[in-house]
Amino acid sequence: MFIKIQDFLKKIPRRIQFLITQMALLPSYFRLAKIKENQKSKFETLKNWCSQYYIYLSGQSVSDFTTSLWENYKKKLEEIILPSPRFSFLRDRVIRETMFVMAGGKWIKE
Repeated sequence: MFIKIQDFLKKIPRRIQFLITQMALLPSYFRLAKIKENQKSKFETLKNWCSQYYIYLSGQSVSDFTTSLWENYKKKLEEIILPSPRFSFLRDRVIRETMFVMAGGKWIKE
């Protein structure tokens, strides 16, 4: 007789359910923690160059390649990233919006 995992979990206390879940996730957690540790140290080394590169790049003319939508994003992104970004900057709402803009709608008319 086989029991579905959901039925099994319903019969044990929540704290034990939590511990079982955590134990199942531990190998993945440690693997991810090791990856992030290396990323974080590299990020800390590079983040201070952000302002230098931005100053250089902002001196270039890009108006032919941008819309008013992107000019608005630019202002918001400057507040988030300058003088140097946080390690978790990819979680920021504005960053996510700029990464997943889909073609169509109002901005394509501009």
